[in-house]
Order: sequence, then structure tokens, then C-alpha cells
Amino acid sequence: MPQRLFKGLGGFGAILFLLGVLASVIAAFMSNLPFTAVVLAITGVLVGLLNVTSKESLSYLVAVIAIALTSGTIASLPAIGGIAEAILVNLTAFAGAAALVVGLGVVFRTASK
Repeated sequence: MPQRLFKGLGGFGAILFLLGVLASVIAAFMSNLPFTAVVLAITGVLVGLLNVTSKESLSYLVAVIAIALTSGTIASLPAIGGIAEAILVNLTAFAGAAALVVGLGVVFRTASK
């Protein structure tokens, strides 16, 4: 059984993940929303605590790095570059906060062995 940091909140983490992705997309179209980064970061931290197991940590961290790297380069695409970049920047804020929690968990597990 995969080890999650907080057990017993199964469906809540999945709902938070979907809300975070949806908020990232919506915020890309509405650039003047206040506290967007804060909401995405808090949601990301909760997703990192509730959803990512120790077994999934490495693949999750690699995926977040890939998202972060592509968010700056996709702007060069004509017609969709600007909005795609905004979505990826928001996804990076969301997933990056979760990656911080996951990364700290990996460091803690590694150091405690």
C-alpha cells in the first residue's frame, strides 16, 4: 500500500488536484484575479500532502521540472503561445508548491535512514 503523508482523506486530494488544474486554466484567462498565486500555492501544498505517495515522488518531481522548463519556452508559439504560457506558469505555481512538500518529504525520508 502506498504511503501518503495524511491518510483517510482519499477523494479530497483528488478534488483539490482537479480544482488546482481548473483554477490554473481559468486564472490564465483572467489575469487580474487577486491572490491567484497564493490560492494555487496553498492548493498545491495540500495536494502534495494528500496525493503524492513516496513511491510516486521521483516521477512527480521530474514532471514538475518538465512543466517548469516548458512554461517559458512555449510563448514562442504563434497564436496560442501567450495563453499557453499563462496556463503553464499557473500550473508551475500549483505543482511547484506540491513539489516543495514532496521534495522535503524525500529529503526527510532519506536523511532519517
